[in-house]
Amino acid sequence: MKSLYTGEFVFNESKCKAVLSAKINSNTLHPTEIEGLNARTFEIAGIGGFQIVNYRSELSNFFDDENELISFNNFDDLKEKIQFYIGNENLRNKIAKAGQERAYNEHTYKIRLRTLMEKVFSN
Repeated sequence: MKSLYTGEFVFNESKCKAVLSAKINSNTLHPTEIEGLNARTFEIAGIGGFQIVNYRSELSNFFDDENELISFNNFDDLKEKIQFYIGNENLRNKIAKAGQERAYNEHTYKIRLRTLMEKVFSN
């Protein structure tokens, strides 16, 4: 694996290419993200990539699990879902497209900042 590591930082266009070239994007959340999601969850969805992400109870407030992305509960669950989805391109594409539409409709920076400002200044 070390021979494959380039040391390059992946962002902007190169990140989009990387996400779209992967059949499955594994989005493992850090344990300190106790109930929250990372920015990558929204980035992968916005780019239009298919992702499998650690289950968090907050997930349902942002995406429809199984229809806009896929969650997993443990390593065995992750392996099982990778094996299933790796061979189901049409379903992967359908889920990725739905996740992208949700991200565009509800999770852009503009929408999120507007919501934040409304909450801060409504009191």
